[in-house]
Amino acid sequence: MQRAIALVFCLLIMTSAATAELQQTLTRTGMQVMLMPGSSQAEVSEICDIDYRRGLNSITICHTGAKVVADTMTLLPPDGLDVVRTARPPGKADTVVWEVDGGAGTTQPTEVRYTLDGIKWKLVYRMDYAPSSTDPMQGTVALCADVEVTNESGMDLTDCALSIQIGARDEVETLTVGTDTVDVPAGWTRRWNASMADGGRGIIEGLPARISYVYDPLTFKGSVHKLLLLSRPDDEATLLRALKLPQSAMDIYLPTDGVEAELPSVSATWQPTAGTGEDVEGPWLEIDAGAEASIVVESRLMGLKIDKLNLDKTGRVAGYDIIEARRIEITNYTGSAVAFAAYQEVASKWVLSGIKPELGEAPPAARGAAKPIWFGELEAGEPTTVEFTVTKHQGTNT
Repeated sequence: MQRAIALVFCLLIMTSAATAELQQTLTRTGMQVMLMPGSSQAEVSEICDIDYRRGLNSITICHTGAKVVADTMTLLPPDGLDVVRTARPPGKADTVVWEVDGGAGTTQPTEVRYTLDGIKWKLVYRMDYAPSSTDPMQGTVALCADVEVTNESGMDLTDCALSIQIGARDEVETLTVGTDTVDVPAGWTRRWNASMADGGRGIIEGLPARISYVYDPLTFKGSVHKLLLLSRPDDEATLLRALKLPQSAMDIYLPTDGVEAELPSVSATWQPTAGTGEDVEGPWLEIDAGAEASIVVESRLMGLKIDKLNLDKTGRVAGYDIIEARRIEITNYTGSAVAFAAYQEVASKWVLSGIKPELGEAPPAARGAAKPIWFGELEAGEPTTVEFTVTKHQGTNT
């Protein structure tokens, strides 16, 4: 006797081709949903107990209304049982039929795998800065995340273990969603914490960081900005995990006067790249926390002259130098000393010289075409003056 078994995702119905007495309702015993990076498709695994009878069993799955990706549905019978044939009935693209040899008869878990489309998701990161007890400008950051899932698959996801795959296939890590199984009815959007599979709430913890204030007229158009600068992780596993995390929005929480922030200080984007790190000067990751009005920089042109005129064979001016004597005055009104660095734009044919006071040892790295002219601890209330010269070669002058 050939036995027919019909599985319709949430409600699994087993029927006999010969008699009605063998009809049974099956309960799904497990469901796992793996969200894939950069995709609205999810890999689904459903487990149910099937009472296989002797001989040939016909198992039918119909996924009407669900966005199951074509030809992805696979039946994995328990050990010792074999799939004899797989078919799709004519005119029923949403139905798959397997014929399974039930052997001597057994009741065991059976797995059904398929790819489900229409599961939209995104990570929303939160980064908390914790200053050290001795220096509020130095500390560590912790990164955690929530995942927001919108179910547009046409299928209810109920009592499922939800997880997220991050990284390439040969270096995959898994984020666990929620603390237990979750429900995402079709058409709903829901949000949970996403954590590493080891059970900790944070994804990355204890990453060295520091706060610095920067005057960079090329990038920040003359204002001073507060930056959160992250160092490259020393631990290789932490570095690889950071690079695997998908780019997404991030809320930054910075304490004020030692009091933890209740609201985000600034929003940014988590976007570390493999190109940043030990081969590149400067911080591994820079987060702009916005303009700081309490630190004022006044820039003045103190002198201007034209020098080194060069003529071509016809007596026309072919090149010359524009020499600018400049001064900036920096005043810190924040009420406490802060780490500070000032920069000056230096284009490809410009020369920066005569910096007073001298920069000293181990100056900060250049910020693109902007080079440092002062760095250190900026005391509160006392103006700091920096003088320098910029020579701008024109025409044939180099």
